[in-house]
Amino acid sequence: PAAFVAKLVMKTVHFWSAYEIPQIEHFGYMRRYSLPLRGPVLSFATLGPLAVVGMALGLRSFRRWSLLYLFVATYSTSIILFFVLARYRLPIIPALVPFAAYAVLEIARFVRQRKWAPAAGGVAAALVVGWLMQANFYGVDENKAIAQIVYRHGIAEDMRENWPAAIEKYEEALRLKPGYAKCHLNLGVDLARVGRRDEAMANLEAAERLDEQPQVRPLEAS
Repeated sequence: PAAFVAKLVMKTVHFWSAYEIPQIEHFGYMRRYSLPLRGPVLSFATLGPLAVVGMALGLRSFRRWSLLYLFVATYSTSIILFFVLARYRLPIIPALVPFAAYAVLEIARFVRQRKWAPAAGGVAAALVVGWLMQANFYGVDENKAIAQIVYRHGIAEDMRENWPAAIEKYEEALRLKPGYAKCHLNLGVDLARVGRRDEAMANLEAAERLDEQPQVRPLEAS
Protein backbone atom coordinates (compact mmCIF):
# COMPACT_ATOMS: atom_id res chain seq x y z
CA PRO A 1 0.00 0.00 0.00
CA ALA A 2 2.79 2.46 0.81
CA ALA A 3 4.46 1.84 -2.56
CA PHE A 4 1.10 2.28 -4.30
CA VAL A 5 0.58 5.65 -2.62
CA ALA A 6 4.14 6.69 -3.43
CA LYS A 7 3.55 5.90 -7.11
CA LEU A 8 0.31 7.87 -7.09
CA VAL A 9 2.15 10.85 -5.61
CA MET A 10 4.84 10.53 -8.26
CA LYS A 11 2.28 10.41 -11.07
CA THR A 12 0.44 13.39 -9.60
CA VAL A 13 3.67 15.37 -9.57
CA HIS A 14 4.37 14.36 -13.18
CA PHE A 15 0.85 15.28 -14.26
CA TRP A 16 1.22 18.82 -12.89
CA SER A 17 4.87 19.15 -13.87
CA ALA A 18 6.05 21.64 -16.47
CA TYR A 19 7.91 18.80 -18.19
CA GLU A 20 6.01 17.10 -21.01
CA ILE A 21 6.55 13.34 -20.65
CA PRO A 22 6.88 12.03 -24.22
CA GLN A 23 5.86 8.75 -25.73
CA ILE A 24 6.69 9.36 -29.40
CA GLU A 25 6.40 13.10 -30.00
CA HIS A 26 8.70 15.13 -27.77
CA PHE A 27 7.70 18.74 -27.10
CA GLY A 28 11.21 19.65 -25.94
CA TYR A 29 12.73 18.32 -29.16
CA MET A 30 10.14 19.98 -31.42
CA ARG A 31 10.93 23.34 -29.82
CA ARG A 32 14.23 23.27 -31.71
CA TYR A 33 12.35 23.80 -34.96
CA SER A 34 9.60 26.23 -33.90
CA LEU A 35 10.39 29.78 -32.85
CA PRO A 36 7.00 30.36 -31.11
CA LEU A 37 7.41 27.17 -29.06
CA ARG A 38 10.79 28.33 -27.76
CA GLY A 39 9.17 31.13 -25.79
CA PRO A 40 7.60 30.72 -22.36
CA VAL A 41 3.99 31.50 -23.38
CA LEU A 42 3.03 28.29 -25.17
CA SER A 43 4.00 25.89 -22.40
CA PHE A 44 2.50 24.24 -19.36
CA ALA A 45 5.07 26.04 -17.22
CA THR A 46 3.14 29.28 -17.82
CA LEU A 47 -0.40 27.99 -18.10
CA GLY A 48 -0.30 25.57 -15.16
CA PRO A 49 0.59 27.99 -12.33
CA LEU A 50 -1.89 30.60 -13.53
CA ALA A 51 -4.61 27.96 -13.82
CA VAL A 52 -3.99 26.77 -10.25
CA VAL A 53 -4.21 30.35 -8.96
CA GLY A 54 -7.35 30.86 -11.03
CA MET A 55 -8.92 27.73 -9.54
CA ALA A 56 -8.15 29.02 -6.04
CA LEU A 57 -9.63 32.43 -6.78
CA GLY A 58 -12.65 30.88 -8.49
CA LEU A 59 -13.70 29.00 -5.36
CA ARG A 60 -15.63 32.11 -4.34
CA SER A 61 -17.89 31.46 -7.34
CA PHE A 62 -17.71 27.70 -7.32
CA ARG A 63 -21.15 27.13 -8.79
CA ARG A 64 -20.27 29.27 -11.81
CA TRP A 65 -17.15 27.22 -12.51
CA SER A 66 -18.44 23.85 -11.27
CA LEU A 67 -18.34 22.03 -14.63
CA LEU A 68 -14.75 23.07 -15.26
CA TYR A 69 -13.73 22.03 -11.73
CA LEU A 70 -15.45 18.69 -12.23
CA PHE A 71 -13.73 18.11 -15.57
CA VAL A 72 -10.27 19.00 -14.22
CA ALA A 73 -10.74 16.76 -11.18
CA THR A 74 -12.14 13.71 -12.99
CA TYR A 75 -9.88 13.86 -16.03
CA SER A 76 -6.67 14.42 -14.07
CA THR A 77 -7.59 11.59 -11.68
CA SER A 78 -8.27 9.19 -14.56
CA ILE A 79 -4.82 9.87 -16.03
CA ILE A 80 -2.95 9.85 -12.71
CA LEU A 81 -4.41 6.45 -11.81
CA PHE A 82 -3.08 4.84 -14.97
CA PHE A 83 -0.62 6.45 -17.37
CA VAL A 84 0.80 9.99 -17.41
CA LEU A 85 1.99 11.17 -20.82
CA ALA A 86 2.00 14.54 -22.55
CA ARG A 87 -0.53 13.53 -25.18
CA TYR A 88 -2.92 12.26 -22.52
CA ARG A 89 -2.54 15.46 -20.53
CA LEU A 90 -3.26 17.67 -23.53
CA PRO A 91 -7.10 17.42 -23.37
CA ILE A 92 -7.13 19.17 -19.99
CA ILE A 93 -5.57 22.33 -21.46
CA PRO A 94 -8.87 23.85 -22.74
CA ALA A 95 -10.28 23.57 -19.22
CA LEU A 96 -7.23 25.22 -17.67
CA VAL A 97 -7.16 28.19 -20.07
CA PRO A 98 -10.27 29.90 -18.58
CA PHE A 99 -8.86 29.50 -15.07
CA ALA A 100 -5.53 30.98 -16.14
CA ALA A 101 -7.28 33.89 -17.86
CA TYR A 102 -9.40 34.45 -14.76
CA ALA A 103 -6.26 34.64 -12.60
CA VAL A 104 -4.73 37.27 -14.87
CA LEU A 105 -7.93 39.32 -14.92
CA GLU A 106 -8.38 39.14 -11.16
CA ILE A 107 -4.79 40.18 -10.43
CA ALA A 108 -5.18 43.05 -12.90
CA ARG A 109 -8.41 44.08 -11.14
CA PHE A 110 -6.65 44.08 -7.77
CA VAL A 111 -3.96 46.34 -9.22
CA ARG A 112 -6.51 48.75 -10.71
CA GLN A 113 -8.30 48.94 -7.37
CA ARG A 114 -4.96 49.42 -5.57
CA LYS A 115 -5.50 46.26 -3.55
CA TRP A 116 -1.81 45.57 -3.34
CA ALA A 117 -1.91 42.71 -0.83
CA PRO A 118 -4.17 40.36 -2.85
CA ALA A 119 -2.41 41.37 -6.08
CA ALA A 120 0.98 40.54 -4.60
CA GLY A 121 -0.43 37.35 -3.10
CA GLY A 122 -1.72 36.19 -6.47
CA VAL A 123 1.61 36.87 -8.18
CA ALA A 124 3.55 35.21 -5.35
CA ALA A 125 1.28 32.15 -5.45
CA ALA A 126 1.77 31.80 -9.20
CA LEU A 127 5.54 32.05 -8.80
CA VAL A 128 5.61 29.45 -6.01
CA VAL A 129 3.39 27.03 -7.95
CA GLY A 130 5.50 27.64 -11.05
CA TRP A 131 8.65 26.78 -9.12
CA LEU A 132 7.07 23.59 -7.80
CA MET A 133 5.94 22.58 -11.30
CA GLN A 134 9.43 23.08 -12.69
CA ALA A 135 11.26 21.44 -9.79
CA ASN A 136 12.74 18.12 -10.90
CA PHE A 137 11.86 16.07 -7.82
CA TYR A 138 12.36 12.72 -9.53
CA GLY A 139 15.51 13.53 -11.51
CA VAL A 140 13.96 13.23 -14.97
CA ASP A 141 16.65 13.71 -17.64
CA GLU A 142 15.05 15.25 -20.73
CA ASN A 143 18.26 14.75 -22.72
CA LYS A 144 17.83 10.96 -22.55
CA ALA A 145 14.44 11.14 -24.24
CA ILE A 146 15.78 13.50 -26.90
CA ALA A 147 18.72 11.15 -27.43
CA GLN A 148 16.30 8.37 -28.38
CA ILE A 149 14.76 10.58 -31.07
CA VAL A 150 18.17 11.50 -32.49
CA TYR A 151 19.13 7.81 -32.38
CA ARG A 152 16.07 6.97 -34.51
CA HIS A 153 17.17 9.63 -37.01
CA GLY A 154 20.46 7.75 -37.20
CA ILE A 155 18.60 4.54 -38.00
CA ALA A 156 16.73 6.36 -40.77
CA GLU A 157 20.04 7.49 -42.27
CA ASP A 158 21.32 3.92 -42.03
CA MET A 159 18.34 2.74 -44.07
CA ARG A 160 19.38 5.27 -46.75
CA GLU A 161 22.95 3.96 -46.47
CA ASN A 162 24.06 7.49 -45.66
CA TRP A 163 26.75 6.42 -43.20
CA PRO A 164 28.31 9.86 -42.49
CA ALA A 165 24.91 11.36 -41.63
CA ALA A 166 24.06 8.35 -39.46
CA ILE A 167 27.39 8.66 -37.63
CA GLU A 168 26.66 12.33 -36.97
CA LYS A 169 23.26 11.48 -35.48
CA TYR A 170 24.62 8.68 -33.30
CA GLU A 171 27.40 10.92 -32.01
CA GLU A 172 24.86 13.61 -31.16
CA ALA A 173 22.71 11.06 -29.32
CA LEU A 174 25.72 9.88 -27.31
CA ARG A 175 26.55 13.43 -26.29
CA LEU A 176 23.07 13.58 -24.77
CA LYS A 177 23.12 10.05 -23.34
CA PRO A 178 26.67 8.64 -23.06
CA GLY A 179 25.58 5.27 -21.71
CA TYR A 180 23.38 4.38 -24.70
CA ALA A 181 24.45 0.82 -25.56
CA LYS A 182 22.44 0.43 -28.79
CA CYS A 183 23.74 3.75 -30.04
CA HIS A 184 27.35 2.72 -29.36
CA LEU A 185 26.67 -0.50 -31.28
CA ASN A 186 25.22 1.19 -34.36
CA LEU A 187 27.90 3.87 -34.30
CA GLY A 188 30.61 1.21 -34.11
CA VAL A 189 29.19 -0.61 -37.13
CA ASP A 190 28.97 2.57 -39.21
CA LEU A 191 32.45 3.70 -38.23
CA ALA A 192 33.76 0.35 -39.44
CA ARG A 193 31.92 0.83 -42.71
CA VAL A 194 33.75 4.10 -43.37
CA GLY A 195 37.13 2.72 -42.34
CA ARG A 196 37.45 4.33 -38.89
CA ARG A 197 38.25 0.99 -37.29
CA ASP A 198 39.88 2.12 -34.04
CA GLU A 199 36.88 4.31 -33.17
CA ALA A 200 34.57 1.51 -34.29
CA MET A 201 36.22 -0.97 -31.94
CA ALA A 202 36.06 1.48 -29.02
CA ASN A 203 32.31 1.93 -29.53
CA LEU A 204 31.66 -1.79 -29.98
CA GLU A 205 33.53 -2.52 -26.77
CA ALA A 206 31.52 0.20 -25.00
CA ALA A 207 28.29 -1.34 -26.30
CA GLU A 208 29.30 -4.78 -25.04
CA ARG A 209 30.34 -3.40 -21.65
CA LEU A 210 27.15 -1.41 -21.20
CA ASP A 211 24.95 -4.28 -22.37
CA GLU A 212 26.43 -6.53 -19.71
CA GLN A 213 25.39 -4.19 -16.91
CA PRO A 214 22.25 -5.40 -15.07
CA GLN A 215 19.20 -3.40 -16.08
CA VAL A 216 17.05 -4.47 -13.11
CA ARG A 217 17.86 -5.02 -9.48
CA PRO A 218 17.94 -8.76 -8.66
CA LEU A 219 15.39 -10.11 -6.25
CA GLU A 220 16.60 -10.22 -2.71
CA ALA A 221 16.56 -13.52 -0.88
CA SER A 222 13.73 -13.82 1.63
